Amino acid sequence: MSKAGKTGRRVRLSVAASILALAALAPARAEEAGELFERACASCHSGAIPNVPTREALEGFSPEAILESLETGKMAAQGEALSAEERRALAEYLSGAPLAETVAADGAGRCGGDRRPDPDGAVPWRGWDNGPDNQAFQSEALAGLTAAEVPRLALKWAFGVPGASSMRSPPTLAGNMLLLGGMDGAVYALDRESGCLFWRTGIGSPVRTAIEIDRLADGRMVGYFGDGRAAAHAIELRTGTVLWSRRLHEHRLAVISGSPKAHAGRVYVPVSSFEVSAAARPDYPCCTFRGAVAALDAATGEPVWRTFTVAGEAKSTGRSRAGTQTYGPAGAPVWATPAIVPELGLLVIGTGQSYTSPATPASDALVALSLADGAPRWIHQATPGDAWNAACARGGGANCPSEDGPDFDFGAAPVIVSVGGRTVVIGGQKSGVVHALDAVDGAVLWKTKIGRGGALGGIHFGVASDGARAFAAVSDRGFGGTQAGGEARPGLVVLDLAEGRELWRFDDPADCPGLRGRCRSIAGFSASPAALPGVVFAGALDGTIRAFDAVSGAVLWSAATQRAFDTVNEVTARGGSIDAGSPVIADGHVYVMSGYQSFNQVAGNVLLAFTVDGR
Repeated sequence: MSKAGKTGRRVRLSVAASILALAALAPARAEEAGELFERACASCHSGAIPNVPTREALEGFSPEAILESLETGKMAAQGEALSAEERRALAEYLSGAPLAETVAADGAGRCGGDRRPDPDGAVPWRGWDNGPDNQAFQSEALAGLTAAEVPRLALKWAFGVPGASSMRSPPTLAGNMLLLGGMDGAVYALDRESGCLFWRTGIGSPVRTAIEIDRLADGRMVGYFGDGRAAAHAIELRTGTVLWSRRLHEHRLAVISGSPKAHAGRVYVPVSSFEVSAAARPDYPCCTFRGAVAALDAATGEPVWRTFTVAGEAKSTGRSRAGTQTYGPAGAPVWATPAIVPELGLLVIGTGQSYTSPATPASDALVALSLADGAPRWIHQATPGDAWNAACARGGGANCPSEDGPDFDFGAAPVIVSVGGRTVVIGGQKSGVVHALDAVDGAVLWKTKIGRGGALGGIHFGVASDGARAFAAVSDRGFGGTQAGGEARPGLVVLDLAEGRELWRFDDPADCPGLRGRCRSIAGFSASPAALPGVVFAGALDGTIRAFDAVSGAVLWSAATQRAFDTVNEVTARGGSIDAGSPVIADGHVYVMSGYQSFNQVAGNVLLAFTVDGR
């Protein structure tokens, strides 16, 4: 740990500000907020819906995270029914803390002396899953780490993101810089050796993706990312200057969750939405969003093409059981990061379920689009007839389509590998099935069921590969077991790429004394793994990061991250569940994000850097 981190100093509000904050949470206000929660929120947050955080779990969120969710995030549709004052009161009441409770000292953790940002060196880890093929694999030369050294990994430094409750945007590296997107609505540029801060640029909306790095024709190094309002941005890496921003979808609940991919002067960005959650309201006119992918000019952000996953705009379909106007078809969001196959001129995407009946032909599918114009080349629909939205989680609410699931999205980024001279697409699905398709025509080569599956996986965010094996994270938690059937088997599963044969499995059963009520929410693997020769790293929902021998499955190293950390920037920080993006491996460092508030998991706001002996 650096000297700055060891001080552990925290800069809190002044006494006067604290008194004002406490006044905001005075008994009368708290009682009103409690009554508001019971009236407007308790029916969904009672624990009856497994993927919705309970009242207890919400206490681990920051007030800023709750407010963001109500104003621009997943709960924006529900938040519309509340006044601004009510939203703030709920955020403070549920978290048990006033907004902006703690801040970092002015200048704390900033780089000093002759340390200057220099993005012009190597790019040892690029965007989500390290490159266009999404293998999340690092060569031994670039890793700066061998299998023999892995057991000696120890914490070097920690960086806290203020006001955040989730770490969903994995870091990316360029030159001496580490780029990190924050759910606090900012991009951070750190020195990747020490964790000190070069610059911070506020965007005004949560940064939900990895920073994809590329070089413009004029030589500037640029990062591309997406936010919670479905806007894509380009930022110049040396200075943190925003070069352009462009909203990619007209729907008010559209959002970017999958990370951009840059190639040959273009940036390809997937678009998802929060409408799936809004549909839980009986008075919500469900549903009109349709998934999309946009291609933009990398230098200017000007649109090149946009392809939708649902043909035609939604039209009126009548009224729901609650008497609310309904629409369709809708859904098939693209919330997984796409993959690029340059030699075939393809962009491969994964889609989610339809939101309305009947389900559309491109939902729950792996789809290959032309890089040139976005035209579909082939579609492999793995689960036909899948229509689901959050109304179904409330016992078949007014907006629940007749199919009622099973909600088997492709949320894991497609992985491109070479097997026997053939280019193959590996896709992990929430059904618990890993699919292998011929990249040329989408023909099925093999498929292997490795988990029970369910609405939260099965395979949620991640599959990695070392070129010989596929490493798949299995969650098998939450609701969805009835549709999927079978026994839950959360853990890490390794398959042979040629035939899909299971090579080994690490089981991670729900065994969490003292947390029994939330046990199924913090067991299993959901985040994307990452690999180097002979080793695979995987983070678990209970906050444990492990390294396994890639051949035998033996655990080489582990670290518990669900705890408090001293940070180089003096921000109060805790680890929690590890979810979404993979660990990042480069130059002797393993970077791990810890904390993920969604789906009743454990909140956190810390980026951790591990090195051999912590040096």
